Amino acid sequence: VTVTCCWGNKTRVHVSWLKDQTLIRNETVNIQSQKSPNQLRNCTVLSFQGITRNDSGRYVCKVIVEIPILTSVEGNG
Repeated sequence: VTVTCCWGNKTRVHVSWLKDQTLIRNETVNIQSQKSPNQLRNCTVLSFQGITRNDSGRYVCKVIVEIPILTSVEGNG
């Protein structure tokens, strides 16, 4: 199972993934230097292997645009 979080055309963003309002992953994405297989253009992916009941919950992606102008946006889960 994968959950994808995408944003507009920005130079650098900070992405936080939360599960039930608890931080589970942080990353900074520089658009020019994306090399991770989990990073599509202007997107990041949260992947689950061998999903169990413990994985159930409300997942939210929070994107903070660092460049060009500081902006914060959070999904609704």
